[in-house]
Amino acid sequence: MSATNTIKNKRTFYEKIIIELFSKMTVGGLQITMPDNEIINIGNNEKALANIKINDADFFKRCVLYGDIGF
Repeated sequence: MSATNTIKNKRTFYEKIIIELFSKMTVGGLQITMPDNEIINIGNNEKALANIKINDADFFKRCVLYGDIGF
């Protein structure tokens, strides 16, 4: 098992949902910095056009449970 798969397997239920939603993005790029400083690049560009730094892991739970208000 690769290190990438190990990291992905450690994601919470809520992290998996939100990252999967972001992964469907087809235009532009997004760089997500996780609370543990892991960087996830999503999109079809080499450089991220937008950056999100998540400071609190509860962000993902709030997004799933409360939608736009949680985000």
